[in-house]
Parts: sequence; C-alpha cells; structure tokens
Amino acid sequence: MTTSSDTLAEAAPAPVRVVLPAYPLLGTGEQEVVARLWRRRQTETGWAYLVGLRR
Repeated sequence: MTTSSDTLAEAAPAPVRVVLPAYPLLGTGEQEVVARLWRRRQTETGWAYLVGLRR
C-alpha cells in the first residue's frame, strides 16, 4: 500500500536541504544544497521524495 502526501508540496514546493556525499575520486567533499520538495510518497519500504535542484 502507498500513501501519498502531496497536498502541501503541490500547493507550494517547500525548500529542503539535500546533502550530497563526498566524492574522493573527483576531490570533492560533502556538499549541502537547497532544493524544492515537489512530491513525497510513503511506500512499503519507506519514503520516496521528488526534489528539484537548480543547475
């Protein structure tokens, strides 16, 4: 069974912080960026999120 919790995100996408992992092969450390939460859904195994990142 899945439960959708889209009403808040559909009204106005909420800002969320996304932590990007470090990538030692490229020499980058962990980064934090601000994204927009467009949709979230609870599934049998946990939560799934649809977020939008700026280029």
